[in-house]
Amino acid sequence: MALPISASDIFAVAKFAYDLWKSCKASEGEFEQLGKEVFAMRTIVELVHIECQNPESIINLVDNKEKTIRKQLRVYIGNCEQALKSVDRVLKRYEAMNLWDRLAWSLSGRAEIASLESNLSSFATQLDSYVHKLELKGLALVNRNVGLANKNVVSRIGRLEDLLEHFNGDGKAAVTEIMQERQRCGASQKDRARSTTVMLDYAKEMCRENDKKQRPRTPDPPRGRPQKNGNNLEVPNAKKRALSAVPSPNVAGKTKRFSPKSNQANRPKYTLECWLIQRKSAHALFVTFELSEKESQCRGQWKLREMAKQFNGLREPDKLDNQHELVNWVLKDRNKREEDAGFKWYAHAAKIERKADLLLGMGIEEQAMVIIKRQMTPSAQKAANEKAAARAEKAAKEAKAMKKAGESKVADTALKRGKK
Repeated sequence: MALPISASDIFAVAKFAYDLWKSCKASEGEFEQLGKEVFAMRTIVELVHIECQNPESIINLVDNKEKTIRKQLRVYIGNCEQALKSVDRVLKRYEAMNLWDRLAWSLSGRAEIASLESNLSSFATQLDSYVHKLELKGLALVNRNVGLANKNVVSRIGRLEDLLEHFNGDGKAAVTEIMQERQRCGASQKDRARSTTVMLDYAKEMCRENDKKQRPRTPDPPRGRPQKNGNNLEVPNAKKRALSAVPSPNVAGKTKRFSPKSNQANRPKYTLECWLIQRKSAHALFVTFELSEKESQCRGQWKLREMAKQFNGLREPDKLDNQHELVNWVLKDRNKREEDAGFKWYAHAAKIERKADLLLGMGIEEQAMVIIKRQMTPSAQKAANEKAAARAEKAAKEAKAMKKAGESKVADTALKRGKK
């Protein structure tokens, strides 16, 4: 196994990711979107660095003398570093191109960009999920009363994404909730302050990107010759009135960000889960041995939707078919544990993380990331639609009856006035 990773090694990767993010942001086109994934990875690595520096962190408290956790962290952070270096190589190659080569690459290099995005998302998710597993391990030790008090809560990006969706993109409220949890668990003020800064930066960046996608298009200026008024050129008053008569698409000035609560029409009709699957199959003489394991990966729903788009945009051989046996294995197990008969789990997106031969070619090792969705069955959806239609019809009848009763009351009042 790899050597234990130090806090300085983690900091070096976080700094490299931050510098790479600034380079991507300074570039244009596809690298601007790629920079968002680089910044998310930088946030996760930086949070791990803060935890490793804190001697009372769960990462340090549950580690053994052999530093097994630090060794495993080196593997996950090493994968993140390799993904960042791949982005850096492509960016430097792009910056060395002339104008015509850039135009040609903007069409032919989309598959390469999609592969880089999916790798960044996958490795960042694996690192964050491993930290979450340590958090659960700490909780189990607390329940066994081994002297860890309640120091099992750590700063995770997956938790932040869930709270961002819950608070409708309010980054301050989401981070405050996490810091209150950490305060109750005895985290120091210095540790909370550092984590707050990193998480607020990530929340602001995600909100800025989401606002950019949902920002309404600025209307074209009215045609016609502008009139001169002093030192300014202004639109004629008649055309100003015509423009002001158009209702604004966002009157309150509030942007609907992550949470679907504010707009039921745009609310997704499904829930997503992400699973990391590993399978090793070996052949010895006439016998085949197979070892498979799967592990849930923790990210926010809106982030999983983005990852699913990335996975579905991949080409062969990176993309995994939804009918693959690894995907079917997850679906079969998840549907077996589903308690509501009106819902079922379906394949949504999947990608191959790694596929290699075992020692001496005696077998293969596969690793895949699968995103599945929980959705109503067609029969349950039909029944729900029928109930909704019946409720709408009942409401319409009640409204009609109330209107008729109101009209009758008005008529009676008018008749009484006439008699007087």
